[in-house]
Amino acid sequence: MNALRSDIVAESSRHGIHDTSAGLGEPRTLARGYIDDTARPRPQWVAGTIFSGVALLLYWIVFFAYTLGMLAVVEQAALGHAESRFLFIDVTAFADKSGVGIGWSGGLAWLIVPLIIVAITFLLTSRAWRLLPRSAH
Repeated sequence: MNALRSDIVAESSRHGIHDTSAGLGEPRTLARGYIDDTARPRPQWVAGTIFSGVALLLYWIVFFAYTLGMLAVVEQAALGHAESRFLFIDVTAFADKSGVGIGWSGGLAWLIVPLIIVAITFLLTSRAWRLLPRSAH
C-alpha cells in the first residue's frame, strides 16, 4: 500500500493529480493488481448466520401455518380431531365443544429438523467450503 502511495505522489508531482488518477484506471482493476495471488477467499460467517436465522424463521412460519390450517379444516368440517405429519413431526388439531387446540410431537425430530435446515443454510450461504484446501492444478 505504501508503494502505491509513493508511486501516486511521484506521478502527481510530474503530471498533476487529475492526469495521474485518470491513468490509474478502474479502481477494481487497480485493486486486483495489488492482491496477493496466494490469498484464499474466506467464508462469510455473518451472511451464513443471517440467512440461517431467516431460514429458521421461514420454517417456523410454514410449520405454524400448516398447523393452523389443520385447525381451520377441523373446525370447518366438524371433524373433531385430525392428525398428520409435517417433516417427521406429528401434528394434531382438535375442535369440539370444550375448546380448540393444536399440538405436535415427534421425539427428537422437532429439534433435529430445524437444526438440519439451519446447518445446511449456514454451510451454503457462508461458503464454508472455502476453508478446505484448494487442489493444485
